[in-house]
Amino acid sequence: MSTENNTFTVWASIKKDLNPLEQVVINLKQWNKDSIELNVTHCGVCGSNIHTLEEEWGPIEYPCVAGHEIIGIVSSIGSNFCNVKVGDRAGVGPQSSSCHQCEFCLNSQENMCQDSVMYTYQSNWPNGDRAFGGYADKWRGDYRFVFKVPDSMSSRVAASFFCAGIIAYAPLKHSNIIPNKSVIRVMGIGGLGHYGIQFAKGFGAKVIGISHSEVKRDIAFQIGCDEYLNSSDKDAMSKYQNQLTHILCTGTGSDFEFIRN
Repeated sequence: MSTENNTFTVWASIKKDLNPLEQVVINLKQWNKDSIELNVTHCGVCGSNIHTLEEEWGPIEYPCVAGHEIIGIVSSIGSNFCNVKVGDRAGVGPQSSSCHQCEFCLNSQENMCQDSVMYTYQSNWPNGDRAFGGYADKWRGDYRFVFKVPDSMSSRVAASFFCAGIIAYAPLKHSNIIPNKSVIRVMGIGGLGHYGIQFAKGFGAKVIGISHSEVKRDIAFQIGCDEYLNSSDKDAMSKYQNQLTHILCTGTGSDFEFIRN
């Protein structure tokens, strides 16, 4: 592995309220035996990127390079064993490292790490180097959080599975869905809801899509809903009282109320 070129080209927010993103050259993290480098080909756009860049979730450190649904071609690998090889098409999602030593990490639950869950951007590596996302020509990070992208998926489609896809899939996977018996209401038919509906159908459940107007009715049926509910229609909503086995809530509005009986 040659680490002579430790810079990369990024599209970054370099100053508060300055739009659009600017193309600049900055330094990559320091290379070590656990490092891997990708030549980025695709990066999804997540709503959290906008919230971060607009400082809706708190102050950010500049320059900020967003993007956490990253796909690229593996160009370099450190000396430690790696599950991918140079030339593979691989990806990394919103989390890009952890302590690797706590109880959760040792039981393959790194997302629950009690010491140092590290996000793909707006974080710092243990040595203090900044972590940068995928709006760039390269990404360098911890090989243990990089995975091979299946040949059956295009990069364009696969990228959004790394955030929206897994967020919708994981709770359904762990919720004891019984084919032909479970009835799932998917609240919100945006990006997460699109995945949630299709995954729920894949698990064999009856799926009821719900949104606050009629706008999403046609698309709900197109992507697999068995029924559709307009949450503004109180009479229609009342028909499903005590009829559901699961609720997947992917979005809320200002009038959202969760009442547990």
